[in-house]
Amino acid sequence: MQSNVSLDQFGRWSGGVAAAAMAATPEELSARFTAAASGLVGSDRVYVGFYHRDITSLTIDDAGPDHWNRDYDAHIYRQDPFFQRFASTRQDFLLPLSALRNGDFQHTPYYSEFYGPSDSFDEITGVFNLDGLTAGYVTFLRRNGAEPFAIRIWQRLARQAARQGSFWKDCFICAASGTRAPQSVTLARG
Repeated sequence: MQSNVSLDQFGRWSGGVAAAAMAATPEELSARFTAAASGLVGSDRVYVGFYHRDITSLTIDDAGPDHWNRDYDAHIYRQDPFFQRFASTRQDFLLPLSALRNGDFQHTPYYSEFYGPSDSFDEITGVFNLDGLTAGYVTFLRRNGAEPFAIRIWQRLARQAARQGSFWKDCFICAASGTRAPQSVTLARG
């Protein structure tokens, strides 16, 4: 995999960012963002959703109802190392799963109940705090049989998040409220 983003990849990413910012619904935002992000990162699946400190998480089903996401949102999310990091800090982060899991990850209830059966083996998640209780998250997954994410992919995502973190917070806020991103946000940061 190349260490630099091609002009074509950058064009698809930029178009996807602009389209996501203009989405009328959370499902549209998720679908548009995940399509653009999958191409940039080369992930098998991208999920977008919200974590909340006092109530259940919400994964946005951009392709219709997904029982896997509903199971995660109902109770398993609290065992997720990324949710646990969110619950323990107010800092935004974008990390590979390897940075959070300990040596016995494959022996945890989260792995046996969710992660292992999901056929996933590599993950990068970004969590962007929107207020004191809520954060938007984006998860990039690779399935078993695919190559793991290279460190340069994680670094590329981290640079992108640093440049556009505020923009994505604005998009998550709009998705949560069911409104479009203001035109000034789209033009200034898109």
